[in-house]
Amino acid sequence: DGEMNGMGKYKWADGMVYVGDFKDGQPHGEGKAEYPGGSTYEGYWKDGRFDGRGSYVWADNRRYDGEWQGGLRHGEGTMNDPNGERYEGQWAQGKRHGEGTFRTSNGMCRDGEWHNDELKCWRSKEYFGTRKKK
Repeated sequence: DGEMNGMGKYKWADGMVYVGDFKDGQPHGEGKAEYPGGSTYEGYWKDGRFDGRGSYVWADNRRYDGEWQGGLRHGEGTMNDPNGERYEGQWAQGKRHGEGTFRTSNGMCRDGEWHNDELKCWRSKEYFGTRKKK
């Protein structure tokens, strides 16, 4: 059928370069993609989309490490911003959704509940590191 299967490397017309496992001509399994703008993804793929554990690094150095489903952040994951802020928690369909912890650049943490990428309420007082203030 002429479609790639197994391990390989391919450069798409848009400039994306993928090295990894292929199935029926699409990234499927473990692999790494480099995009023309400087972003990268390394992790698991299913039918040409991010699926399973993986890390995406944007050209501006934002970084997401965690679970993916159907090309979207979904499950448990951590988003780190270059300014030092971090969200660690639950994601659904690419958005913060469920319980998570927000950490500021100075190390102050606070637990909260997110819905469709919006903070709904805080679940804790502010604390540093992993020890919560009561």
